[in-house]
Amino acid sequence: MAPLNCLELSIFYKNLPLISSYKMYLEKNSQINMEKLSDRESLLYDN
Repeated sequence: MAPLNCLELSIFYKNLPLISSYKMYLEKNSQINMEKLSDRESLLYDN
């Protein structure tokens, strides 16, 4: 059980940059989506 966990950990740490960049990508995307949403709302309120 322990060797498997060590292996999983090493794989996880190897992929950590990938995971963090993916998280940043997701956050950026959600930020953009929020901005689009707020733009749409402001358009609604302007009219």
